[in-house]
Amino acid sequence: MGKKKKVKNLEAILTRAEKLFRKANYPLAKREFEKARKMVKPEDVEKLRDIAEKIKICNKEAEGLKAEDLVRRAKKYARKGSPHEALRCFEEAYGISGEDWIRKKIDRLLAILHDHDISKAARDAETAGEYLKAADLYEQVFAAQNREDILFKRARCLVKAGRYKEAISIFRGLDVRDNSAVYDYGFALAKEGRYYECLKVWDNIKSQDSGFTEQKETVRVLLKADLYNRFNEAKDFGRIYDETKYLVNSAGLQGLDGLLEYSKYAWIDELWKEEQYETIAELLTRPPTEIRHALVPLYAKTYFKLAEMSNTHLDDLRLFWLNAVYSGVSGKLSSRPEEDERVRRELIQMAEGLIKRHVSTEDGSAEGLLTLWNIEQKLIKDLHALVGNRQDLAHLVLTPQLAARFGKSAQVLQLIRENMSFFKNKEHYLIAGSYYSVAAQALFHMENGEYEEAIANLPNETNGDEFVDYGVNRVEFAYGLYCLENGGSKLGRYFEGSPALFDISPGYEKELIEKAMNVYEIHKLTRYKEVLNSIHR
Repeated sequence: MGKKKKVKNLEAILTRAEKLFRKANYPLAKREFEKARKMVKPEDVEKLRDIAEKIKICNKEAEGLKAEDLVRRAKKYARKGSPHEALRCFEEAYGISGEDWIRKKIDRLLAILHDHDISKAARDAETAGEYLKAADLYEQVFAAQNREDILFKRARCLVKAGRYKEAISIFRGLDVRDNSAVYDYGFALAKEGRYYECLKVWDNIKSQDSGFTEQKETVRVLLKADLYNRFNEAKDFGRIYDETKYLVNSAGLQGLDGLLEYSKYAWIDELWKEEQYETIAELLTRPPTEIRHALVPLYAKTYFKLAEMSNTHLDDLRLFWLNAVYSGVSGKLSSRPEEDERVRRELIQMAEGLIKRHVSTEDGSAEGLLTLWNIEQKLIKDLHALVGNRQDLAHLVLTPQLAARFGKSAQVLQLIRENMSFFKNKEHYLIAGSYYSVAAQALFHMENGEYEEAIANLPNETNGDEFVDYGVNRVEFAYGLYCLENGGSKLGRYFEGSPALFDISPGYEKELIEKAMNVYEIHKLTRYKEVLNSIHR
């Protein structure tokens, strides 16, 4: 009975062990297999071998489960921010499984802990005022983590350590927005004598703090002194001009107008040598109301070059070229009067050739430009002859549009009035004056055949001015003729000033009569008859 019971117990234990084994409950299965092994007879080698194999598997699987549990715990510690505990679990799991991915996790954690230790050391050094040491440690942290905020910390520590150039090189590659970092960046630039860059950086700080405002003002004063020093050393006039302009526009510093102007023209001189005419034109855009005559040739030459190269700036060329040629501001064109006139004529032909070349491209605006050119050429030629060698009046030898721009029209008109005898007849005198009067724009439109624009630009009142009266009468007469040909109502009002025109020159009346005689359509003849009757009523 004892023997049968023992066998029965062995079979029950093995059955239970196998059941636990199949359910992957390896620790309990192992315990049951070990119980069974003690009960197996030594001669039952095959059963002992099978049990031993199962125990071996249980050991292996149990170790695997333990390793998995350790990995789960390690990850949990990592999520909770306990890298040291996570590392301990990963190392224990690796000791069990020896898997490569766990080794990589361990290496990564070791690196993080190392970085954490260095980061803490960097913060401690910064707190202790050891800024250079902190900067070096932050460099190590950045090499490991590649985070921009670490670079900011390094750069700011370098500023505090007085290593301004290194700090600037770091800040330059970052998107600096934080006010404290922006301040440190500007401070480093100022310490390196880069005052303009400092101010531009500090402009991003919107602060009314009195201390900061005073610092900015100090840097402005330093920049002002630096600009004068650089100008005296003739260094990079372009930068001097830009930085001076910035100071004037942003802070309104006094005493910089002269430097701004001189650096501008010194830069233009450099640009001219480099044939940078477009840049020169940009600098000359919107010239001041009052311009020294000495600068007129510069404007003229610049716009000539641009027109020559690309057919651009022709209107600017027209505005300045005739004035430069006739003003005589750069002295006589030659030592002999006849040679002087020849050179002047050649210069005029050069510019006129450019305008005509543009007209040949079938640009309608260029034709109008040529008309204005021809009118202004006659007018300035008369003024030049009127002034002669009188240097006190040379500044009034201007075309109508340039005279208007510089506020000289009234002076030119006074010059014409005082020299009425210079002109060959009354009409010549009135034509000259009218183009410098408030009727000038309407007259220019009239000459271009832009009759509607001419009428629209007439002054509302003439105030009894003979030049304005003449200009208004001429424009209205021309517009009246235009309407006679093209139709219109109440035409008589445009010929109310015609008798005065006829008294000045019979050519106007002759023109009207000839046009009437060449008309054959009944409706047009009727219009001409009504106008002639109203004039001679």
